[in-house]
Formats: sequence, structure tokens, C-alpha cells
Amino acid sequence: LEAEPIALPKTPLRLLVVDLGCDKDTPLMLKSLQRSFPHCEDDRGRCVHAWLGEENQRRVAEAVKAVRAGDAETLGALMTAAQKDFDRSAIPECPSQFAAPTLHAVLGDEKLAELCWGGKGIGCGGEGSAQLVCRSKEARDRAASYVRDELGMWCCCVDVGGS
Repeated sequence: LEAEPIALPKTPLRLLVVDLGCDKDTPLMLKSLQRSFPHCEDDRGRCVHAWLGEENQRRVAEAVKAVRAGDAETLGALMTAAQKDFDRSAIPECPSQFAAPTLHAVLGDEKLAELCWGGKGIGCGGEGSAQLVCRSKEARDRAASYVRDELGMWCCCVDVGGS
């Protein structure tokens, strides 16, 4: 694995991190995905292998470009696409954990869609947390109030970049 610093944009990206307040079984989730490594035995395994390999590397490279450019709209679209890829690959491996109805309710919420460019689950997926890329500071403030007051979930605001 390689890591490199990312130059942050001058205009901050406005993120909202949402704690979904649900239980999940992270060891079971990781075990179900690890079934495909180092070698995959079937189509499901090959799908996970490709998704966590080449597909993920391509998507991360695109996201890095969006972050460097301060392009919140593209970053949000990439996160939404990444979540769809995750669902396509991970749900068949462990439906009880990866189907994540609360996560998908938040990501598909019409009010949040008006305020955010897109989003995805965090970490190994499931019902843990979501990250949303908001359209502006004001949109993020409204989204945070909505998440707390209407959905009853804890959330926090994060700025990436800016000064």
C-alpha cells in the first residue's frame, strides 16, 4: 500500500458525519469479505475481489482529484457511486449486515438529497455511520438540524480544507 498527502482545497468541502445509532457485527462483516482473499473461488468472490481492488483504486484516485479541486459535487457523486458498488458487491456476502436499511434510508432521504451532493457509509459498511457531502455551509447546517431533530441521530460537521 502507498499513501501520499493530499493538498486540501482553499474552499472547504462541507461534510456531515451521521451516527446511525444501530448495532452491527464488524467481525462478521470483515470475515464475510475476507472469504474472497487471497484467492476467490466463485463469482461472488470475484466481484468482491474486483471491487476492493482495481475498482476501488480507480474510485479513490477520482475522489482525490475532486478533493484537491474542492469539487464537492463530484465528490458527492463519487461517494454515491461507491456506495452502489459496495452494495452490489458486499450485500450478497452478508445480507444481514450489509443490507443496512437505516443507512440506505438516510442516503435516500429526500430532504437530505436537497441539501447534499451525495454520500456513503463509512468503514466496513453496514449500520455504523454515514458521511454526506453538503452543498454549502448553510445546507450542512440545515441537514445537521434535520438529522438531529427529525431523524433523532447524532451528527457532526467537518470541514475539509479552507483556512
